[in-house]
Amino acid sequence: MIYAFETFTVDTDRFQLSGPEGPIEAEPQSLEFLIHMIRNRGQLVSKEALHQTFWPDRVVSDAALSTLVSNARRLVGDSGDEQRIIATRHGRGFIFRAEIREIEGSDIIRDAMRDTAGGAKPRVEGAPAIVVLPFEIVGDTPDVKGLSEGVTEEVMAALARSRWFPLIARNRVRTFLELPAEARHPFKDLGATYLVEGGVFRDGDDIRLHLQLTDTEPALHIHVSRHELTYTGLFTLLDEISTIVTATIHPELVEAERLKAAATGPDARSAWQEFVLGQHLIAAPDKAANMAARTHFERALALEPGSGRIHAGLAMTHLWDYKYGWSDNAELSLGAAARDAERALKLAPDDSWAWSILSICELTLRRFDAALDTARRAIEVDPASAMAHGCYSWILAYSGHYDDAKAAFATAMALSPSDRRRGLWLTGHGIAQFGLGDFEGALQSARELIALSPEHPSGHRMKCASLACLERTVEARRAADTLMKLLPDHDVDEAVARQPFGTALGMAYSRALKRAGLTGSGRRGVPATPPGAVPASPPPYPLENATTADGVRIAWSRFGSGPPLLAAARWLGNLALDHENPFSSRIVTALAERFTLVQFDHRGMGQSQRDIDGLTLSDFASDMEAVVGAAGLDRFALLTMGHGCPVAFEYLRRNPGRISRMALFGASATGWRHPEWGETTERTEAIMAVARLGWDAEEPTFRRLTAQAVLSDTPPADTAWLDTYLRQTISTGVSLQVIDALGTYDFRDLLGSMSIPALVLHGTDDVAVPIKHGKAVAEAIPGAEFLEMDTRNHILTESDPGWRDVLDRVIGFLGRDS
Repeated sequence: MIYAFETFTVDTDRFQLSGPEGPIEAEPQSLEFLIHMIRNRGQLVSKEALHQTFWPDRVVSDAALSTLVSNARRLVGDSGDEQRIIATRHGRGFIFRAEIREIEGSDIIRDAMRDTAGGAKPRVEGAPAIVVLPFEIVGDTPDVKGLSEGVTEEVMAALARSRWFPLIARNRVRTFLELPAEARHPFKDLGATYLVEGGVFRDGDDIRLHLQLTDTEPALHIHVSRHELTYTGLFTLLDEISTIVTATIHPELVEAERLKAAATGPDARSAWQEFVLGQHLIAAPDKAANMAARTHFERALALEPGSGRIHAGLAMTHLWDYKYGWSDNAELSLGAAARDAERALKLAPDDSWAWSILSICELTLRRFDAALDTARRAIEVDPASAMAHGCYSWILAYSGHYDDAKAAFATAMALSPSDRRRGLWLTGHGIAQFGLGDFEGALQSARELIALSPEHPSGHRMKCASLACLERTVEARRAADTLMKLLPDHDVDEAVARQPFGTALGMAYSRALKRAGLTGSGRRGVPATPPGAVPASPPPYPLENATTADGVRIAWSRFGSGPPLLAAARWLGNLALDHENPFSSRIVTALAERFTLVQFDHRGMGQSQRDIDGLTLSDFASDMEAVVGAAGLDRFALLTMGHGCPVAFEYLRRNPGRISRMALFGASATGWRHPEWGETTERTEAIMAVARLGWDAEEPTFRRLTAQAVLSDTPPADTAWLDTYLRQTISTGVSLQVIDALGTYDFRDLLGSMSIPALVLHGTDDVAVPIKHGKAVAEAIPGAEFLEMDTRNHILTESDPGWRDVLDRVIGFLGRDS
């Protein structure tokens, strides 16, 4: 019989006490006392009865009994002060008070092996349990039993660390093996679907490891292998064996489970089965397989929302979309990959797979040092992960560490030589070989990559470049023809620009591809102004400063003539640059011809105080209050766009009666985290994930992604100006705080009580805030007018067709009472 209480078990058949860290050495009499108390649990056991049980033939003092009780308490972490398990009834006796669970030898145990953080659960619920039997030791070894224990412990620890599968605990295995042979069956009695066993054979310093994996349901071997090692020390041997077993067993187990999942109907599949089907498809996907993998992961997540590993799988599908150009918006796919990797790590901080994916996202933004650190973190949490070492190799290669990249690739291949995910590693290996001038080696890597993934362009490009450098021109041009059949619109410069080269190797790679006969249009970049005369810059806006109630300096400007108009006619705002803003400068000029125009930069942006810690809508409303006070405005008209709309609502809540009329462009009554926002919430969280990776980086991915959401119809001529403007206007930290501050507001009750004339404008295909939200605002405000504009932009810009007609209507509406 086994008695379990708290984190301890007492096996009466083996006379063994075990705790969280394994067997506990105990004096026989102390353990006998503990068993006696357990068998009489809940009852008062008198001192007289204990004397008769433990010292039947002699007389001892109560001090001996006190010592026995104290020793028993110490074994289970109890004390006379705490009396958590064994309680004293002074002058009478003792009671065992802990709750007991009795476990028979045939009970099914599916508890995972405990790690240092406590009970370790599998990454995805429903994964089958594994039992690891003691490894057989053969050869000239002084302590055969000790080595067997050591090998088995190390193998179990390595398997437990990755937490793909639950493990049957060691003490359960020992008890099971001591049962009569006819009473043992791994599946029925232990709940294990798979059995891992092996042997270590030693002849001098030559070590041979035999490994077997058995599916206990049909009682069939699904893997048998032999591995040759050299003895260089005990601890090195244990590490090598545990790494080999883990790296070998995992892919075999996942493949066996995939076959079972594929044979199961979709409606009957568990989260685990959906996960393994998706995991198989993303190993070496094409576009259709990648979409199918995402569907499996989404089904798995619906069944188990709290699994970090499933989020990591979703992240990988988005990363493939970005890498291979399978989505309509590459930057958004990168953001979705970063978002889901962050979600995975929040749920499972020790998930090596998620760390690897995040490192690739960082590399894509050319944050080389950060990517290398994150990749090393992936290896640290799971040294036996071939994926972690393979991704590290890829990142090292693009970062210019070619020799280290080859070493990391060799480690990954040694861990999992047939891994279907090795296409990514082969790409990095080939880049490293190319960087070292080993063009024959790069050509071999290219051929292996093409054999693995015939439809992917990476292998074909590498083959073209390698053959060109080897001056095998005819073969190079033939390879180029093959690539062009796969990608008729292939452009060398665009393709190389998308690869995160950290050295001049990208230029050499591009030249080699062109020598193979491929062509490029040059990296896209259009002058900020069209050819011809450069237009004269208007003078900068006059600047003044106001101070908010909480002591923050706010930059503001006033110019023009006419009735007062407080306007936020720009996105974000930088009064030192906006006089040259190609999206709003003429709009501002037109407003100043009709009104006394007041503008300002919110805290954290532009010319206002930038060192801000914490931002809320209330803070932004305080900025507005400070400017209104400094400008001496009593009642005024208001024009606001984008994020300025909820700020205006918050100001109105706090300052009723101050605004005479208002025009709102891109407004919504609720923040983007509310349930009705659906896909917009996911997209916004993807944008935030990329922001955390690199708004301030030279690589403009996040700034471009953010701009796409707000200024979706940006002319190519203005792209470079906008990128510089964003970098000079707002930092990463503040941009995240702004987006976060716009997530949870709800002004639906306020809008219905407004009595202010309002004109609500919205773009038909607004990407940031779908038009349904603007229509809801117009319907909620009594008497509000609604104007739909044919644009994808979130604010009114000079690039919109008909912008001047729309602006004239806004000016006419706001000036109607003046």
